[in-house]
Amino acid sequence: MQRSLCSLLVLITMCGGLCGNTSAQTRNGVPPFGTAAGGPETINLANLNVDLNVPIRSKPGRGTNFTYALNYDSLIWTPVASGGTTSWQPSSQWGWSGLQPAGLSFVTYSMVYTSGNCGYMGQSSYQEWQFSNFAYYDSFGVWHSFPNVGGVYFISPGGNCPPNGAQPPQSSQTATDGSAYTLYVNIGQFPTVYLTDKNGNTINVQSGTTQPSSGDTSTSDRNGNLISQHNGVYTDTLGTNALSVVASANTTFS
Repeated sequence: MQRSLCSLLVLITMCGGLCGNTSAQTRNGVPPFGTAAGGPETINLANLNVDLNVPIRSKPGRGTNFTYALNYDSLIWTPVASGGTTSWQPSSQWGWSGLQPAGLSFVTYSMVYTSGNCGYMGQSSYQEWQFSNFAYYDSFGVWHSFPNVGGVYFISPGGNCPPNGAQPPQSSQTATDGSAYTLYVNIGQFPTVYLTDKNGNTINVQSGTTQPSSGDTSTSDRNGNLISQHNGVYTDTLGTNALSVVASANTTFS
């Protein structure tokens, strides 16, 4: 009896710790292998988040159809601790996604540049670029982080002078948020990136240390059928104008 009581107390303690950690999580969307109900909205029965998809444009294409939608999640509040005080902060755009400026989708990263002398008696010089903190801002205004992606690009005109070695091979990682995005990075003085989604489509976006004000994007399926975007104008796989998004204080669609 005493042993059973001790086991019960341990189980309650473990459950309390786990529940305390998960109660602050406000994960939106519908996670894979989750339990959901409702319609047309989808209710995540694990946290009661209501996910509503509002179709804007749907058009048949060659191999890949063109679709554009707005999305709303009801769980918009997240507890944020700062200086010993916890406060509730709303999500960006109050749960709506897909309202960002036209076609704005990109990858950002952190860069640290160093230079100096090395080698025998410091007779060689070097330059080094270290890259980390890669993140993808998708076309619906949602951030996806890739903390394990990074690398060093190294130049030593004077010869063998490796503080951190030479240029590493391509680096990649699949996002841990359940989105199934995989980021591929070719490390160089100016890294080049691309992504793949859960359907095997390839996504090409701009990248840099800061958010671009605009930029071309494209998505191609495994057969090479391309959906592209330039200045808010989307072209489908048939080469026709599928949608124009005008970026302003009040985003409009045509």
